[in-house]
Amino acid sequence: MTQATPIALVTGASRGLGAAIAAELAAAGYAVAGVARNRRLLDERAAAIAGFHPFAAELTDGAQLTAMVDAVRRTLGEPSVLVNNAGYGGPYSLIHDTADAHWAEVLAINATVPFLLTRMLLPAMARARSGRIVNISSVFGIGGGVGSGAYIAAKHALVGLTKAVAAEYGGCGVTCNAVCPGVCETEMTAPLKDDAGITGRVPAGRFARPDEVARMVTWLCSEHSAYVNGATLVIDGGTTADLALISTPRALL
Repeated sequence: MTQATPIALVTGASRGLGAAIAAELAAAGYAVAGVARNRRLLDERAAAIAGFHPFAAELTDGAQLTAMVDAVRRTLGEPSVLVNNAGYGGPYSLIHDTADAHWAEVLAINATVPFLLTRMLLPAMARARSGRIVNISSVFGIGGGVGSGAYIAAKHALVGLTKAVAAEYGGCGVTCNAVCPGVCETEMTAPLKDDAGITGRVPAGRFARPDEVARMVTWLCSEHSAYVNGATLVIDGGTTADLALISTPRALL
């Protein structure tokens, strides 16, 4: 592996949206360092995706996080792309029922880990005057809801981190953008796919396919997006565009 091949580090790459992002980046010519906890699933992705290199780590363990980045650098080279995709919502709970441990865990994986990885990789990107950071937030990163206070707070924090990095490092050739998907078709959301109460709130009438989100991420990592920095891009089938204050059936509009 030579440094001429661009390196992309993608967290949460063992399944779902992360695996789709890894596959799209690999198809675009990146050597992808796919990171997740589950080594078996990572090995399955490596067998299925040419250019996918598995790195197992518990991201919320500081020692493992640092060791993983060191291993990526030794094995592949210095990443020029970072996709902070790993996320966790945890069980639903109202704010007054949210335990300290739940709050800390959700903030750690959704906000603190992206901050730590960004801090690790930014200096080399700035020296090279080239780098792409994409943070996978959520429609909950630009709005609110009931029963997911910790997740909502964490995803808002990730959008804020995105803007701070863009402002501080845009002059160094580094861009940082946030992608805010609505509900995607993944293993985790499969039980919700036939819930008319959920899909009925989406003007498109369906969940997003992971590849649709992954293609947006890949574009943000490309040279074609060089002037897009600090943006929050929503891909939700129109969900956040519809306040649902009027009950006129869409079919009649």
